[in-house]
Amino acid sequence: MDRLWLKIALAAVVVAGIVVAVKIYSPSESEPVKKPKTFYDIIESDDKRLRTLPETARPPKRPRRISRAEGQALQQQYKELTPEEQIQAEELFEMAMFERKKARLPGMNYHRMVQYCREIIKRFPGSLQAKLAKQMLAEVPEYQRDRYNITDEELGR
Repeated sequence: MDRLWLKIALAAVVVAGIVVAVKIYSPSESEPVKKPKTFYDIIESDDKRLRTLPETARPPKRPRRISRAEGQALQQQYKELTPEEQIQAEELFEMAMFERKKARLPGMNYHRMVQYCREIIKRFPGSLQAKLAKQMLAEVPEYQRDRYNITDEELGR
């Protein structure tokens, strides 16, 4: 009978030790678990950043999306484009944005995005879309810039 009580006491000590060990080594609730960014989170942040007004035209600390009316008002600060050129420039910019999203996937590259940005800069110099295309080129990773021979002029430097 004494041995039975000894086994019960030993089991209670082992269970208490396990509870204490789990409590000590488990992550506490006060430490927030950082959720890794998904591809869609990265794309959403790119869209927000690249579709905001340039630094010189917006108030600090309040990035916001450009409405069509604001874009037209902002366009007056840049080279005036005909309606046809404006549509072409916007289409090229949207294609560059799409290719940028694709380039961020594993196994893809920035080749087509760089081509679209260069075409925008070449066909519509001084326009808002050219400035945004230069900004997009500036965000290409360093090791990729050499691959596509991106110049300082294309980066807006």
